Amino acid sequence: MKSSLRFGIELPPVSAAAAGVATATGEAGARLERCRRIADAGVSAGARSVWLTGGQSGGRERVQDGPWCDPCTLAAAMAGTVGHALVGVVAPLPAGRHPSMLAREVTSLDVLSGGRAALQLCWDAPPAGAGAVACGHLADAVAVCAAMLRGDVPAYAGRYFHISGARNRPAPTQIGGPPVVVSTPVEVAGGLVAGGGRRVEAAALARSVAALADAVVCTADPRMVTAWRAVLEELGPGTPGSAPAPGLLCSVTGDNLGTVAPALLAARLRDAGADGVVLRAPGTAAGPGTAGSADRLAALAALAAELYGPWSGAAA
Repeated sequence: MKSSLRFGIELPPVSAAAAGVATATGEAGARLERCRRIADAGVSAGARSVWLTGGQSGGRERVQDGPWCDPCTLAAAMAGTVGHALVGVVAPLPAGRHPSMLAREVTSLDVLSGGRAALQLCWDAPPAGAGAVACGHLADAVAVCAAMLRGDVPAYAGRYFHISGARNRPAPTQIGGPPVVVSTPVEVAGGLVAGGGRRVEAAALARSVAALADAVVCTADPRMVTAWRAVLEELGPGTPGSAPAPGLLCSVTGDNLGTVAPALLAARLRDAGADGVVLRAPGTAAGPGTAGSADRLAALAALAAELYGPWSGAAA
């Protein structure tokens, strides 16, 4: 796994309705500036990747009802303002772009940013459906995106998505192509920490999703981390010259902390087998400028630094 994926910050989504009002009133630049400040707070604390989302849940709570600003557009706007950090797009399935189109747009972002793009795929089809359907879509999408971002003449025939001879030109700037990350669908998360046949079935689905990914994102639960680490070990180290085994990242929110100190939670996740964390910034941090907003950003930076701390000595 690329070291730049270890420490990330995910910005809150931007409401398309709010952006429309902001544009009409001349406040659009101010809203983008607030997003940039959140990114800066994370990067100053050690974040090496900044993730833009369109508001989809991906198994996570929604900040508010949509519609949302396009994360690819937001990522392009942020690319020149976050230093050397990766600029990642969180993309939902089955809605949103076809994986082949998504791969092309991430390629454009990679060229624009000088080789700093990344992609995270998540499942967003409420109400929850069958785990096999969710994992089938995700596995196909990862395969399509990996083929287009890493290969010369990509070809893949899956159940839900396929490509044939879809040359991706210009090619990505990033050596090896932009990393492809996949979020754990809630449809299999419970099975991974269960026992018996349910765990066996969930693990098989999880392996299919992770096989071609650069990293997997799971919830900030040491039990989930341990379960995923076992799945990744079952994939094996691969053959000589093949891609390394996927990394394992935890998505952390304020709800994960409770009364547990951030550094303690991070240490538990690290000890359970996680390779890093992605801090999801609360939606209120991107709200209109009010008294105390600078304090919230400072608190966010302090939280990020505590969460990244347990891995800082091992990060390459």
